[in-house]
Amino acid sequence: MTTVIAAGVPSTFIQSALTPGPSPEYSRGEPAAPEPVREQPLPPIAAQVTNLFESAVAFVGDGCGIADDATYRQRLDICHTCDRLSGNRCAACGCFINVKARGRIFRCPVGRW
Repeated sequence: MTTVIAAGVPSTFIQSALTPGPSPEYSRGEPAAPEPVREQPLPPIAAQVTNLFESAVAFVGDGCGIADDATYRQRLDICHTCDRLSGNRCAACGCFINVKARGRIFRCPVGRW
């Protein structure tokens, strides 16, 4: 194996940065066990597009405000216990939960937050 130094950075560091998996400099203890993915049918594409458009209009109308970190985490915790969770999306509206939970104006389609 040839060691190449690019801009003063050893290739072993570059290779470890390109290797999939948790980054050692960002890990905090043991990695969490992956949760089982629950797959549920999503709404029809037309309904998802309508939901996306209405959410985008509301988000811009609110000045593109985002929820504070505590609210965001609380919303995600609720989503992760919901029976309508399908992977990382909401089976009720089709939105990605990490995006939906971040917008200040956004609301849960089943009224949980």
